[in-house]
Amino acid sequence: MTLHPALAKGAVEPNIEFGNFAFNKPYLMSVSYARSAQDNALFALAITTKNQAKDKNRLDIPTALSVNCKTGLFTAGFGYDAEDAFKVAKLITGSFCFMHKKQWRHTSW
Repeated sequence: MTLHPALAKGAVEPNIEFGNFAFNKPYLMSVSYARSAQDNALFALAITTKNQAKDKNRLDIPTALSVNCKTGLFTAGFGYDAEDAFKVAKLITGSFCFMHKKQWRHTSW
């Protein structure tokens, strides 16, 4: 399985510190991100998919990930059903780190 990321167009243009990527394969998802003020390789990711789980008030339960793009370490809390959550989290974080570095051509990690 591979992800196909692209910068998302929205009210705020994505930049090296925060923004949004949209993935359309293998399934549609939006990944919003923010970089840590203390570590240029550490990011918080908030993921929304079209099959989000809902809470008792029918609000979306987002998926949250934290990833250190330098070490590859990540934590994840899924708000949608994933068949192999570890594999999916690894794929999302790896794709995000690759896309971020490719888009802004930096050497932070």
